[in-house]
Amino acid sequence: MSTLSTSSKKVSVTLPRLYGWQKDTLDLIEANPGKWFIIKSVRQKSGKTYLLENLLIKTALEKPGSRSFMISPVNSQNNRVFLEIAKAVRELTSQINGSTMKITFRNGSTLDFKSAESGDSIRGYTVKNGGILVVDEASYVSQDVYEIILPLVSKEHCSLVLASTPDKMSGFFYEMYTKEDSNIISINWSRYYQEMYSEEELEFYRSVYSARRFRTEILGEFIVDGGSVFSGVDKCISPVELVQKGNLVGGIDFGSGQGQDYTVLTLIDQDNQVIAQFSTNDKTPVEQVKWLGNLLRSYRPVRVLAEKNSIGSVYLDMLKSEYSLVTPWSTTNDSKTKIIDRLVAYIEQGKIKFQPQCEELVSELRCFEEGVTKQGKRCFSAPPGKHDDRTMSLAIALQAGCSGQYSIS
Repeated sequence: MSTLSTSSKKVSVTLPRLYGWQKDTLDLIEANPGKWFIIKSVRQKSGKTYLLENLLIKTALEKPGSRSFMISPVNSQNNRVFLEIAKAVRELTSQINGSTMKITFRNGSTLDFKSAESGDSIRGYTVKNGGILVVDEASYVSQDVYEIILPLVSKEHCSLVLASTPDKMSGFFYEMYTKEDSNIISINWSRYYQEMYSEEELEFYRSVYSARRFRTEILGEFIVDGGSVFSGVDKCISPVELVQKGNLVGGIDFGSGQGQDYTVLTLIDQDNQVIAQFSTNDKTPVEQVKWLGNLLRSYRPVRVLAEKNSIGSVYLDMLKSEYSLVTPWSTTNDSKTKIIDRLVAYIEQGKIKFQPQCEELVSELRCFEEGVTKQGKRCFSAPPGKHDDRTMSLAIALQAGCSGQYSIS
């Protein structure tokens, strides 16, 4: 509980309750003003965002006239924290501006919430009067953004707190965590993962996550940069022709056609066997729709997800008139990341099988790449000059088969 005195009364605000590792870290930060603190943590249950909220509120209340900043990779994450803090401190503020995401306290302190999605919007600001700069999910903020935000703390030697799930053994967060410097204090919350997750939860995530995702998000480990996204592809290639088991589901990735990207239909059965995969890039959109309709009527899948971004609503409606069990599916960076993570896990664990003749699919899987957007978000694509249409069609088909079974968000 922290308090702020006014002219007539003392008002109190209840801060988020902290675990032992959070309280120890908060005490360490308060005892070492002006230093940089690099917190490595698991993705969920560690309470790192609650720690940052607590730290921002305490700084604003205990250092009148201070100016502090919180930066997150994406605006939606920033907005959630802004709303949580605004609700907690409403009685202590003179203004809460939702459009600029700024909280002004009656003691003159301010909290500004900025997104790394637009680094230029951060340029020119400065942490002041004992304020702090905190960066949530700092491993997913790009180097370009750090070049903009670091001057916020350098002028007045204010504290910097970077908290994040680890990712690759590269980038600013990794470099700061591993750097030997008397002004940098690295804090390892990942070692408490067994206090954060039960044995049942660990087994669940181990079974549905890829090895890479389990290590970074659940165990909180840095991983070696580089290498193929998909490991274990060869063990998923069936030595014999697959025999269909149960109903089929399908996934369609639409391409430009006419000599450019491929349009691909993948059909899998209830055992996640790839029974058939068809592709074309020499047809007009109308011809693609007719071609797909003939294939779907022949194989009669019980559910088909069709990526709608490329083809547009007009051609998608035409396809639904050809085969009524087609459902549109929207590809965003987030949705693509989720279905690729699922496909990675299935391939690593041998839960999916390919026909021996799926040579183009295997080739795509082996060279599929992971990168990071300018906003620090994970992204996937084929290398320059290569295609990922078959990979995406397979991932969409798997989504069609897994829908409703479990969530790996």
